[in-house]
Amino acid sequence: ESFTINEPPDAKAINVAALHGVHVEGNARIFQKSDFDKFDKIYVMDTKNYNDVMELARNDGHRKKVDYVMNLINPGKNESIKDPCSSGVTNLEEIYSKLDKATDKIVEIALK
Repeated sequence: ESFTINEPPDAKAINVAALHGVHVEGNARIFQKSDFDKFDKIYVMDTKNYNDVMELARNDGHRKKVDYVMNLINPGKNESIKDPCSSGVTNLEEIYSKLDKATDKIVEIALK
C-alpha cells in the first residue's frame, strides 16, 4: 500500500484529466476529524477509505455525511473505485469517466 500524503497527484492522473480539459493541482492530505465540521457530505472511493473516515466520526450526524462516491450513480451498492495510481492509464480513463458522472450528480443535487 502506498501513501501519497503531502504529494501532488500522480502524473498519469494529471495527464488523463488534462485530456478532458480539467486542471489538477494541490497535494494530498489526511482526512481530519475537523473535516466533519467543514463539509456537508464526504465521499470516499473504497472500503478502506470508508472505514478510516467512519472511525473518526464522533456522532451519527458525522456518520450520515459519509458515503461511497459511486452510490451517486449506483445507489446502495457501495462500489469501490480502485486506486487509480496503480491501475494504469487505460483504467484511469474508466475511473475518470465514473468520477465525471458522479461529480455531475453532485452538481445536480447541489442545484436542487
